[in-house]
Formats: sequence, C-alpha cells, structure tokens
Amino acid sequence: MENYDSSAPEMKEAKKSKFALWIENFFYHYKWYVIAAVFVIAVITVCTVQLCQRESYDALILYAGGKQIGKTGADGETAEYVTVNKAIKTEMKDYDGNGEIMLGLETFFWLSAEEIRELEATKLPTEEIPYGTIMTNKESIDSMLLYSDYFVWFISDDLYEEYYEADESRMRFVVIEGLVEDGSEVEFYVNKSGVTDKHAIRLASTELYELPGVKDLPEDTLIVLRKLGTGANKSTERAYENAQDIIRNIAN
Repeated sequence: MENYDSSAPEMKEAKKSKFALWIENFFYHYKWYVIAAVFVIAVITVCTVQLCQRESYDALILYAGGKQIGKTGADGETAEYVTVNKAIKTEMKDYDGNGEIMLGLETFFWLSAEEIRELEATKLPTEEIPYGTIMTNKESIDSMLLYSDYFVWFISDDLYEEYYEADESRMRFVVIEGLVEDGSEVEFYVNKSGVTDKHAIRLASTELYELPGVKDLPEDTLIVLRKLGTGANKSTERAYENAQDIIRNIAN
C-alpha cells in the first residue's frame, strides 16, 4: 500500500472543512471591511458606555451676567461654582428619582456695551478685558436661547432687554405670573421705561438671594423661564415642567 504524508499541503487542504474554507475566502476578500466594521462597533460601544455613565441632571440652569463664577477655589477654599450650585439645589427636587439632586449649571460672563465702556474707564493698566470671551459667550447664549434644555435662566437685566420682544409670539421667555402665589414678596422686573414686566422676577427679592454664593451675584440679575418650543419630545417637556417647579419654589 502506498503511504501518503499527511503533512503535505494538499492533505492539509483536504482536511479543512467547507466552513473554514469559506471563512478564509471571505476574510481574504473582505478583510478591510471587517476591520472597519469592528472599529465602528468599538467606537459605538465606548460612546454608549460613556453616555450611560454620564451624570443624570435633575435640571439645567443657565447664568449669564457680569459675575465671573470661578470653578476652582484658591488655597483650599470651596469654588464659587460649587457654592452657587449647592444653593440653587435647595429649590429643586429629585425629579428623576435616583436618590440625588443633581444640577447642571452653565455660567457665562457677559457685559453690555455700556458696562464695557465703564470698565475701560476704570480698569488698572495691568488689567485686561476679555473681549473675545464676552463675544464668544454671547454667541453661545444666543444659540441656547433658540434650542436647549436650559429653561431656567439667571440673566442680567441688560441681556434680558436685548432679548425682549413686545410681540409675545416672538418673545423667547414666558410670562411667569401664574407661578407666583398671592402673598409672595418677590418683585417682578420693572423695565427701563418703568413698566412692570411679568416675564421676569428680581433675584435680589427672593430668599434664594440670601444664600452663600447666590448673594454675590449682581443685584440686576433676573430669573426668567425660557419658552418651550413646538415639537418638543417627552424628555424636553419634562425638563420644562421641572423648570416651572423650580421657579415656583424660588418665588414662593
């Protein structure tokens, strides 16, 4: 009988299953497609994990005005941002029911043209005015006014006046008179013409203004409620309802 060397290439090929041959052929022709697909899946997996691990905020609040709220403390002191955040959370609830009240506070330093001129006239030679930051912040605020889940705004009266529209259909903030109970001592904003504006309440007239951090914000700071846009999804609608509750808590 003739002996065959089982280690010969032709014998190894014969021993391969049809499935193994198919895999080998497939990978030969589609190797780079497979590598690209694996890379995309890996990226999606990482992003999904990061998204799931992100902090769940009960509310998002925006501050824009003449106070630069520091996010780092000096010499071991608590950062202003942390102090302000903690104070505002006293007016909030655990809206998502995860056992912890979490506030996403976005802060923007902004000055009106008049405030910039006043600062230019009084600043020391070594002091610099962050013109670029002010301009960039204004662009960010404009964008968030049009679309974002930031509904409670703490903003300077000058910035509010820039956004004010006499035509209610074009106004980006809603009347909040209905959120203020009878007997409340909070004050509505009186505009430059001496007219009471029911879209805004003065932060300085609230008990919240007595708390550490918040009491250092400018007295011209107003609290307003950004309008809910049409076609909002359920998540955005819940954010808006929570914002209403926060203003109701602050005002009463």
